[in-house]
Amino acid sequence: MDRETTKRHADMYEMLSEKSMSAKEVTEELNHRGFNISERSVQRDLNALKGFNGLIFKTVGITKRCRLWSVQTIDFTSPGKLDEAGALAIVTAQKQLELTAPSNVTASLQNAFDRANEIISQSNSRETKWHKRVRVVNPSHWLKPPILNDEDFNCIRTAVSNNEAIRFKYEKHSNDEPKQKLATALGLYYRGPVAYLIVFNHKYQTIENYPISRIKDPIISFTETAQGVDSFDFDDFVKTGFLAYRYGEPFRLQAMVFNSVRREIEEAHLGSKQTLTSLEDNDEFKLLEVDVPYTLNLIQWLLARAAYLKVLGPPEFKAKFEEEVKRAFFNVINERPNVPKEKNFIA
Repeated sequence: MDRETTKRHADMYEMLSEKSMSAKEVTEELNHRGFNISERSVQRDLNALKGFNGLIFKTVGITKRCRLWSVQTIDFTSPGKLDEAGALAIVTAQKQLELTAPSNVTASLQNAFDRANEIISQSNSRETKWHKRVRVVNPSHWLKPPILNDEDFNCIRTAVSNNEAIRFKYEKHSNDEPKQKLATALGLYYRGPVAYLIVFNHKYQTIENYPISRIKDPIISFTETAQGVDSFDFDDFVKTGFLAYRYGEPFRLQAMVFNSVRREIEEAHLGSKQTLTSLEDNDEFKLLEVDVPYTLNLIQWLLARAAYLKVLGPPEFKAKFEEEVKRAFFNVINERPNVPKEKNFIA
């Protein structure tokens, strides 16, 4: 890179650190400073430097076609530029990153983590008091994360990062004969501490997901063309409820709930448009009506409180829920547990 280009880039970063600007505005300011450069060249520079040293853009306008460029000026690795609020954000993010991010990412941020924790420990500001006095506890039993093969997981993460075709063996259940899969890696998600790989299956032309702990011998296939990438939008995919094991469309749940359940959901609602109505003949229960997603998470939540509520409707869900409770009761009163071959809730 020649000296003039280096100086031009430095000036771009300086001006974009002060305010957001369009490529046209950047071009005008650079030319005002003595550079002779076209807007197309500036756009090329901005796109090439995007993501480096905090250079980002946001789309604006009705058509979302105009880009406003800016530079995020916080240097997370410099304690002199990091205030208590930034340190709090880093130590909070550290807990999530240590669970979900690749080990090389957390390793590269270790200095930032250490410096942020040092700032928090030595300060008595409002932000650090918050960190010292607030804890978040998972509302359900938290499973231990599975032990993953580092080499296999790194291969999967690389395939996801580049949306590459990948071959692997998959064991649906322990001691099953592994099945060969060819798919394009689309993304990763975590259900609690368990990591899942989202793929586009080349054979069936479908989007599927697999717990990574059951994936064996993954290898990136450079001879296969990636599929399904252009049509996959992660945010839209999340909205479908697929990651929450959706069994059907949302519905309005009706149930009688005991006071302990009522207290639990009075502030943190179970769903939208929630109402709790008094019952004339019973002070210990309330009539609950609420719009809920038809997911495994909902079913497990209700089953965990089955002794303290009665599902009233809708009729089809009521029948399935009661059948599930009966199955549990069968295993209570019989010496040997039994699981019917046919599933009750079917996605």
